[in-house]
Amino acid sequence: MSDVSFEQDVNSETMFRTTPIYSHVSVLVGCFLGGPLVAGYIMAKNFADFGESEKAWITRILTIVAAAIIFALAFSSRAITDAIRRLKAAGYTVIAYTLTRHYQGPKIDAHINAGGTTHGLLHVIGVSILGLITTAVLVVVIAVVVMEGFDMAALVLGLVLFLGIHSTRIFADG
Repeated sequence: MSDVSFEQDVNSETMFRTTPIYSHVSVLVGCFLGGPLVAGYIMAKNFADFGESEKAWITRILTIVAAAIIFALAFSSRAITDAIRRLKAAGYTVIAYTLTRHYQGPKIDAHINAGGTTHGLLHVIGVSILGLITTAVLVVVIAVVVMEGFDMAALVLGLVLFLGIHSTRIFADG
């Protein structure tokens, strides 16, 4: 999104964006439920909505690199425990939230204080579910295409564990 469309999308009477943005809480919920790809998507979308297309592009690239590292670490250790997986998920969630507060916090706050809207919780959950499905499909495709001599049982077990960890987050609080 270019800077021109940002200016065209601003309501001249109220001086705030007329399209909804993702709030700080959206980053927490999206990252926690959908993983690092969702957090990167939300952050990049906010940058694009604020007219900072270059930062959105950089965020997308860094998200892909960070997600690749996170998943490589998650699948490289055979003896990784459930507690370590949960700490890793909490770790990248806190990092995403902190980066959002640092780089987008003032603009998000100004948008909300000026009466601008944010995406609702159901929208964020929907984006998180789509991100989770996308991540699972990517893991399967990469495992099938790239890895030589992969063990299908280990792949299925990995996917079940991955999806199980994310689904327990959704239903953990009742």
